[in-house]
Amino acid sequence: MLSRLDLIAMDVRTADGAAHLGAKYKLRAADAVHLSTAVIANADRFITNNTKDFPVSIAEIDVTYPAMLVEA
Repeated sequence: MLSRLDLIAMDVRTADGAAHLGAKYKLRAADAVHLSTAVIANADRFITNNTKDFPVSIAEIDVTYPAMLVEA
């Protein structure tokens, strides 16, 4: 699974997005940075176990919980 991940450097655009998303969804800084990075990278989805802070109602990206994934 790790081979399918890309490391993306933090930049001003990501920080601005994190500030916006953090305020909009009341996220902690680290969570906002993770979400912003995924949104800016045009990720297919944001996979997380954190159902408390990342509801599926987040509009900017498809939030997916591991239990929602279907084995192929």
